[in-house]
Amino acid sequence: MSKISQVQKIINFLQDQPLTRFNVKEIAEAIVALYPEDYLEKRENPRFADDQAFISQIIAEIAAKKESLLKNPHIFWQDKPRPRIYWYDPDKTQSQPIVDKT
Repeated sequence: MSKISQVQKIINFLQDQPLTRFNVKEIAEAIVALYPEDYLEKRENPRFADDQAFISQIIAEIAAKKESLLKNPHIFWQDKPRPRIYWYDPDKTQSQPIVDKT
């Protein structure tokens, strides 16, 4: 089992794909796929009736860790319009103004 925290898994995932925007569900599915051994025991918990219920739990855990994620100055998020979007920008920090070019 990996000793990497869930927050670090998310940061690693975003860093590996800079400037690409992901919603929380996409991040949850990606980290479960990248670190399957870390989620195997949790997935086998009988309270998760199916994969959707399991992914919903991971989504809730990620949402609860927003403040920890934003401690990394290169992680950005957009709250509205929903869904919340996260991305990593290696060339900017949160103290710099964001100009949305989309």
